[in-house]
Amino acid sequence: MLRSLILLCVSLGLSKPILAQDPLLPRSTGNEAYSESFTLLADLDDGSYVLLQYLFTNAGLGDEKAGCRGLIVPPTGKGFNEGAQFDRDEWSYDSQAKALKVGDCVLQERPKSLTFKVQTKKYKADLTLHRTAQPSPLPRYPKKKGNDFFHVDILVPWAKVTGSVASPVYTKAVKGYGYIDHSRSNCLVPNIANRWIRFRGLDPKNPYLFQFHFPPGKQTITGWHWEAHANRPTALQSPKLQGGTRAQPTELQFHNGKTTVRLKTSKLLHRYRPVADYGLLGKLAKPWIGDPTTTTYHATVTLEDGTVIRGLYETAQIAD
Repeated sequence: MLRSLILLCVSLGLSKPILAQDPLLPRSTGNEAYSESFTLLADLDDGSYVLLQYLFTNAGLGDEKAGCRGLIVPPTGKGFNEGAQFDRDEWSYDSQAKALKVGDCVLQERPKSLTFKVQTKKYKADLTLHRTAQPSPLPRYPKKKGNDFFHVDILVPWAKVTGSVASPVYTKAVKGYGYIDHSRSNCLVPNIANRWIRFRGLDPKNPYLFQFHFPPGKQTITGWHWEAHANRPTALQSPKLQGGTRAQPTELQFHNGKTTVRLKTSKLLHRYRPVADYGLLGKLAKPWIGDPTTTTYHATVTLEDGTVIRGLYETAQIAD
């Protein structure tokens, strides 16, 4: 929702709106602060966690540089994260095939699905989300400050996912549930927010998403959620958030009208710092994205009616 910016970190700027028929087409603003990302998350049946991601940026020498990375966190043991970087002439978008290719990595629309393939030196993933991309802008987005903005579209809110992952720590055929979003900005991310918290329960039989956004200073926090019966996310009306703080990140509850939602984490999965983990590309982006850290957990959410939903919970914090 960078994310991440990449959940934090990797957002992008637009001079014109994304067209529904081309949701995978990057559009640079030409601004030095421009960045853009496509991020897939997968919560697998065996307890593993996968993240696949593209990053595009104008930071530093040369415009529209790209990065492709993959992360796998197995059920036990440490995760493995690896990325690769590319110049503008090493990536392309094929409008006929509806495919965005970055080096040997490919994100492609198909008639009834979306595929994301990542291949780096020691990491290879080939995942299929069994649902088509239908861009859904988040309520109260884009976030704006003057002419700068930060915009997010959810392309697939939840879907079954199948495929394979190969890495030094984990190699097998996989299945579970997934999500993908597209973030864009042409702004200094710390001017938009210095913290996010978000939950993604991705089982299509029992889905639920929510996010809170913390602007800098003493501005009012805002939030949205996406309920199972809804066809789009909706803003939370004057939510009263308890917990989810820096000092108490692992438990929270919030009230939306007369409804109470409770969250509790069950396992720490991964901590990610794009400035460090993306190498030179991350260092070039630091003046625009700050120095964010995203921490991901397995967690459960309990709704007002007692329904329990398992999913992925993230806290993203930009260092002061």
